[in-house]
Amino acid sequence: MVASLRQAAPAVLEAFRTGGGVRCAAYGEDMRSGIVRLNRPMILHQLATQWIPAMPDIQARLQRTDPPSRVADLGCGSGWSSIALASAYPAVAVDGIDLDEASIAEARRNAERARVGDRVRFDCRDAGRSRPGRAV
Repeated sequence: MVASLRQAAPAVLEAFRTGGGVRCAAYGEDMRSGIVRLNRPMILHQLATQWIPAMPDIQARLQRTDPPSRVADLGCGSGWSSIALASAYPAVAVDGIDLDEASIAEARRNAERARVGDRVRFDCRDAGRSRPGRAV
């Protein structure tokens, strides 16, 4: 991940100067896989067993089946948070949204492997600029 930060440093400096941004792809595959390695264990083992139960009203809503819940997972990355929610709460449908095309492609593969692809959908888009079914 350190090498990825070094690789993107010129783009980050320019973004500070201009007020622009730096696309996820500028950081490279090492950053994406590093983030997954750091976050995946916590998400898969704590999201539905500790973090959600710490919010009893949210947990009750996710457990309810009539009507079933629909969750927006903003900045979903490789999809592990969406997958963990769908795995723990069988009635939930999850919309994972991220700006990084490579992460979304990986998230789709991960959801299929985890056998939750029927309830988890991933879109590569800016969640702040559009809604599902609308052009960006």
